[in-house]
Amino acid sequence: MPKKFIPMFPPFLDKESSGDAVDFLSRALIGMGFMPKEEFESGKYPSEAVKRLQASVYVVISKDKIDENFGPETRKATSNLFDFDLVPATPGKITLWYGPNHKDAKEWPPKEE
Repeated sequence: MPKKFIPMFPPFLDKESSGDAVDFLSRALIGMGFMPKEEFESGKYPSEAVKRLQASVYVVISKDKIDENFGPETRKATSNLFDFDLVPATPGKITLWYGPNHKDAKEWPPKEE
């Protein structure tokens, strides 16, 4: 029986998110040049850097999408522009994410039932 694949990056990150995926996103933004190393703070969501990223890709996703959220549209635009996807794979680490409604924290990866 094949193993179930669970991407280690939640579908949506916002300013309330924390954990391994947030740190991974920060490091990716540093590597892409959207976040100075001095702004990195472990576990803190990189709102300003995400806005800078969104401003650079707004031609792909539209200017009204500059909202500080690293959701599916920003991820897709980033993937298209830079030809890679942000999929960290640190087994055992948990990320809290809130989704587009900014309520009801969820864990990623989700717990199996």
